[in-house]
Amino acid sequence: MSNFECSLKDLNPQNENKQEYKTEDIETIKEPPNIMLSKNNHNIREVTTNSIINKLTEEKNVRIILLVIISYLITNSSQFTDFLTNTFPYLIESGTTNLWGKIVVAILIGTTVVIFTSFFQDL
Repeated sequence: MSNFECSLKDLNPQNENKQEYKTEDIETIKEPPNIMLSKNNHNIREVTTNSIINKLTEEKNVRIILLVIISYLITNSSQFTDFLTNTFPYLIESGTTNLWGKIVVAILIGTTVVIFTSFFQDL
């Protein structure tokens, strides 16, 4: 044989080092519970759905969702569009906000949420 080859005898451990397991030892080994895969996936989906619903129904998150809805309604009102038309005419195209106007509105809503969550954490 060459320097980089070995025989199977070299790879197999010697019989002296092998430990024989008794049937008593095998029975004491705990097996994981047998759960069918589809049932397990169903449980994961159920837990995920419940946790999402629980997060959404927390008082703090309900307030944030309401704040975003109110901010969105205010920034998409005709009065706000008129205000933008008079002050920043380059944010309005044909009576509606263009891309830059929508980015400004998104920044305003994001800033409102950040300010609300940082100043009113105890609520």
